[in-house]
Amino acid sequence: MEEGNLQKYSIITVVPCRMFSTRLPGKAMQPIFGVPAIERCLLNTLAIVRSRRTVLATSTNRQDDILSRHNLDGRVSLVRGAEDDVLERFLTAIEQFGPEHALRVTGDNPAASYELANLLIESHLETGADITYPKWGTYPAGIGVEVYSTKALRKLRRLFPNTPQSEYLIMYFRNNPGHFQINEVIPSEMYRHPEWRLTLDVPADIDLLNVIYQTLDIGRKPIAFKQIVQFFEDHPDATKINANIPHKWVGDGDFVRDLNRETTIKEF
Repeated sequence: MEEGNLQKYSIITVVPCRMFSTRLPGKAMQPIFGVPAIERCLLNTLAIVRSRRTVLATSTNRQDDILSRHNLDGRVSLVRGAEDDVLERFLTAIEQFGPEHALRVTGDNPAASYELANLLIESHLETGADITYPKWGTYPAGIGVEVYSTKALRKLRRLFPNTPQSEYLIMYFRNNPGHFQINEVIPSEMYRHPEWRLTLDVPADIDLLNVIYQTLDIGRKPIAFKQIVQFFEDHPDATKINANIPHKWVGDGDFVRDLNRETTIKEF
């Protein structure tokens, strides 16, 4: 798709984030080489050239008040809404800023790849999909981005008046392919390092991220994924710092079963 055609689309990035965490309380405020993790994430979203705005979407819970102060000197907008309904917060941002498409970047991904985001946006617009995302298991945990059409998000609300599991927003789409056009993208070779873990969920994740940012001397600015690639080429043993840590719901068969049931439309 030609660059001029891409520019006609209105796109925002929504970053859902809360202070609550069972495995790493207050992780959004954890410093990564001197900068709070949530600010690291927001800095990378501001580098997504095809997104015209970043919106931090937190809850109305008082413990999340602190997040409102981390707006990067006003460069990031703020919306607040239901603590347990991420879709409701997304729709609030959509109603306020009126985009045609919205990216989802979770606040516990400080190194979310703005380069990958730009590639996914291009594929999303070319295919006319309702949702575009990188194929699971083909890239490092913590760099992924999802792209949604706002029409599809509004349709989801009509289909599901309540979405208590929308922390896992993508599941409402993956489990209902008959209702949504899904565009699953296999990232280019540079990104295919599923053995790397760049998310933020346990203390060892903080340790690795601090090593990366300090070694590369990344100040208060975005980190490029190609810089991370170079870091691991130079320091291959660093992967051992947080190796073999499963996602919090892996192995929890009851949770996965309930999640799939609650995010699947019941056909009659």
